[in-house]
Amino acid sequence: MSNAAVAAISVALYILLAPGVGGLLQGVDRKATARMQGRQGPPLLQSFYDVSKLLGKETKYMNHIQIVCHVSFLIFVIFTGALFFGGGDLLLIFFALTTANLCLILAATTCNSPYAAMGANREMLQTMAYEPMVLLTAVGFYLATDSFKVSDIVRSSGLPPIVYLPGVFCGFLFILTIKLRKHPFDLSTSHHAHQEMVKGLTTEFNGVTLLIVEVSHWYENVFLMGIIALFFINGKPWSYALAAVAVVLSYFLEILIDNTNARLKWQRMFKTTWAVTMIIGVINIFVLQVLKGGISMPNVTKSPWIMHYDGTSCNGCDIEVLACLTPLYDVERFGVINTGNPKHADILLITGSVNHQNAPVVRQIYEQMNEPKVVCAIGVCACNGGVFKDCYNVLGGVDKVIPVDIYVPGCAARPESIIDGVVQSLALLQEKSERRKEAAELTQATPLKMWTSRPCTG
Repeated sequence: MSNAAVAAISVALYILLAPGVGGLLQGVDRKATARMQGRQGPPLLQSFYDVSKLLGKETKYMNHIQIVCHVSFLIFVIFTGALFFGGGDLLLIFFALTTANLCLILAATTCNSPYAAMGANREMLQTMAYEPMVLLTAVGFYLATDSFKVSDIVRSSGLPPIVYLPGVFCGFLFILTIKLRKHPFDLSTSHHAHQEMVKGLTTEFNGVTLLIVEVSHWYENVFLMGIIALFFINGKPWSYALAAVAVVLSYFLEILIDNTNARLKWQRMFKTTWAVTMIIGVINIFVLQVLKGGISMPNVTKSPWIMHYDGTSCNGCDIEVLACLTPLYDVERFGVINTGNPKHADILLITGSVNHQNAPVVRQIYEQMNEPKVVCAIGVCACNGGVFKDCYNVLGGVDKVIPVDIYVPGCAARPESIIDGVVQSLALLQEKSERRKEAAELTQATPLKMWTSRPCTG
């Protein structure tokens, strides 16, 4: 069976079965909570009875926008789970999840109710508290498996991600308490109805609108359990059994936390959640990055800052350099920034020839640039002096004063050629960065300056 067929079947099963599984999870939650408190508790299927009752209740709503927001919340939650079980990109999945939560917040704010508004504000604070850890979770999976796609993660042949991401897993479990609306972080909805704001976010929801919210939470809880399982799956059949055990233990741990902790204020929630994110999550990511090859300068090719200096050109090449920054050529798509500070620049673009007057300026600009750096001679005048090379005051091309790495011929040089030279400079920057690192490791001293010259096709 093809991967596309498997993904389609997984999505269909999620859409059809998630409400049933989510309702059973909520029933188990209520039953286990009652037993922990010394009560018999409701039937296991009580959640389904509650939701079916809402179908027969009258629905009152403030305006049509509220209905739109409720339906959007359900659609985005289902879309989030469908992306996940269909093997989609984790970044897109978490973005869709956040969008769904914003729809729920908007639904509460349209009610003009003080309790609903207070709940919406607290829901936004909760989102701000757990969102950094959610993003670190996606980054952690990428570092552990070299992919953001769920389909690639579950088929990875290495060790399960939990081996590389124990800190991220603990951090995700911590914020899961917020997502499942458990104590001590049940701030926005008050599922136990003992807060000062009645039912908070859901105060004005009733009938079908409350049904939509409950079913959406069932879908969301199944998706969150899928994230827990993803930490333990690596393509081996036994990993799925391990993931199932981890999901059961994690869910019961959240129920235990809910019943053994008092509700905290939102300030304490913010501090503890961000502290866990920074201490456990960030340290885990940092250690994993070091173990996978250390912290180097691979991003020098993704952040090339250029500086343009006009020697004695006729301004023809200068105009073409500026044309590269326009929407037509958009050299910024390579991460290029045109800076006027040589201390910030990685690539020096020089147009025009060099004479006795500007040679010290060119040399000073070059010396102020930090390694690794690349020099591009733009146009025939910068390459060898052009038609002015025999003039009494012209020294010649730029390489008469400073080393040149890339030559871009032309009179004037075309924007396509200039962009080609910048792209070649990126590879040369990476090469110089690696050479400096190797030289530093061998000599434990200041790396030697190394240059190579290569022509650029015009």
